[in-house]
Amino acid sequence: MKRATLPLVWIACLSLPVVSFADRLTDDHRLNPPVFLALTTPTKASYVTPMSAATTMQSAMVRGDYNTWLHSWEAKEKRARLERDLKAKRDPSFWVKIWAKSFPQEKIRYVRTATYQGYALIGYESVAASGKVTLRSALVFKQVSKGDWRATQDLAADPVCQKFP
Repeated sequence: MKRATLPLVWIACLSLPVVSFADRLTDDHRLNPPVFLALTTPTKASYVTPMSAATTMQSAMVRGDYNTWLHSWEAKEKRARLERDLKAKRDPSFWVKIWAKSFPQEKIRYVRTATYQGYALIGYESVAASGKVTLRSALVFKQVSKGDWRATQDLAADPVCQKFP
């Protein structure tokens, strides 16, 4: 009987330790069942908790409310977004049109929350009418003052956040 052999590269890879990102998260919770986005109005906008900030931000996107969406970002990121849009010659209608294409056809559901290096991570999915998940992503929030959580891109390049949810 012939013995199977693995290429040397595979053997080297098999000996590497498996890195788990889950052990770097605290307060890690899978939401079971998932929580579907309950739309809020601008008058009910809240940033008191990461989840209320996420609800405010994504409700604004569904409603096409650019100003509330922009207000959901921390100051540094808000300035950077405005500068990028100015340079690319994009106005608020650019974003509103993008949101209008996907949100009426899909629902947002929150599936996981966690804390990582002082930031709050909220994992969500976009779900088509057929039930198919079309997007899995995460929102990252940081507390900018007591009871004031804002979206940030501080961890955009962090592998933990890229693999979350």
